[in-house]
Amino acid sequence: MNNEFKPITTNLIIGFDQSSEEHAVLIVGHQKNGKVSIVNAFENEEAKNIYTMLTKTKLPVFDNLNKFYKQLTKTAHPMSDKE
Repeated sequence: MNNEFKPITTNLIIGFDQSSEEHAVLIVGHQKNGKVSIVNAFENEEAKNIYTMLTKTKLPVFDNLNKFYKQLTKTAHPMSDKE
């Protein structure tokens, strides 16, 4: 077994469906050369838990950036009066 580190950069496609309270599905896909393949699928509680983990903001920096952006967009741009 080769334990050598191999760097990887990739994008995953995540789909989540909870059409009813008792049934949920989360699908993980990967696109390569224009073709999408399913990497994994999860159902019910496991799907809900993974979806929550993926969508819950954990890093305070994101909350601070969102607050900053909201404040920034509420104020007029300082250069707008000089046009």
